Amino acid sequence: MTHDIQNSGETVEETRGLTRRQVALGAAWSVPVIALAAATPAAAASDPITVPTAVVGGTIASTTAGTTRTVTYSGGYATYNNAGDTSITSGNYELSFSWNKPTLIPTFDLDAFAAQGWVVENAYTPGGVFFSFTHAPVSNGVVVTVPTVTWAGTSTKPLLTVVLSSDSDDVTGSTVGIN
Repeated sequence: MTHDIQNSGETVEETRGLTRRQVALGAAWSVPVIALAAATPAAAASDPITVPTAVVGGTIASTTAGTTRTVTYSGGYATYNNAGDTSITSGNYELSFSWNKPTLIPTFDLDAFAAQGWVVENAYTPGGVFFSFTHAPVSNGVVVTVPTVTWAGTSTKPLLTVVLSSDSDDVTGSTVGIN
C-alpha cells in the first residue's frame, strides 16, 4: 500500500507492509534454504571443506544437581568428506573420548558401538580419563552413528573432548568439546 504524505511542501512516498508478490517470492526462496539446512546440518554451519576430512559432530551438554555433574555426548556422528579427491580414502578412524576430571565416570553401551562398526581400541579403566574406538574405512559421505556417552560424578567444570582422526596422512581430523 502506498500513500503520499505532504510535509513542508515536499511530497514523500511511504510504503507500508509487503505486497502478495513480495511474500510469495520470499517464501519461494526460503523453502530451499530451510530444506538444505535440515538435510546437511554439519555443512550448513561450517566453511566449505577443501581438504579430505574426517568430521565428528554431536552435542555435549553439562548439568549439575547438588554436587553431581552430568555430561552427555549425544546425537553423535562421524563422516568422511573427500573434498572431491576420489583417490583418497578415509583411512581407519580413531574415535577418542577424553576428559580432565577422573571423578566423572562414563557409561555407554558397548553393543551399540559394535552395532555401528566401532571396535574398542583402549578400554575405559576406573579412575581413567580416556577411552577410544576404531572403525574400518568408509566411503565419501557415509555417516556412522556414534552412540550416546554419559559421564556423572562429583566434579567442577570439566574439559571434555571427542576427537575423530584417521590413520591416513592425507585426511584431517576434527574435534567437538565442552569446557
